[in-house]
Amino acid sequence: MKLNGESLGKIYIIYIIRIFEQEIKNFRAIENLREILQSSIDFNTLDCFNAIDLDLVGFIDYSSINIFTRSNNKVLSDEEIYAFLRAIGGDADKITFN
Repeated sequence: MKLNGESLGKIYIIYIIRIFEQEIKNFRAIENLREILQSSIDFNTLDCFNAIDLDLVGFIDYSSINIFTRSNNKVLSDEEIYAFLRAIGGDADKITFN
């Protein structure tokens, strides 16, 4: 079966819609987990930040996330770490605690 430009365009739209749907599901799951954490009695954002900023330099960067996740038996790809940095609102190089 040979696809023409219009057919390919429709296929691309379907894929884009699926990506958006997955991103929305991920966002909702993260927000749900955030609410659970924030409602915990012992939750403290600074303690969470410092759990990753082991050197206490005041920011979280690629290296600190990589070390933190590996020490917790989770290996992330470069793309996943940089996506995390972007999603948190950092400048793609580091996140500071405000």
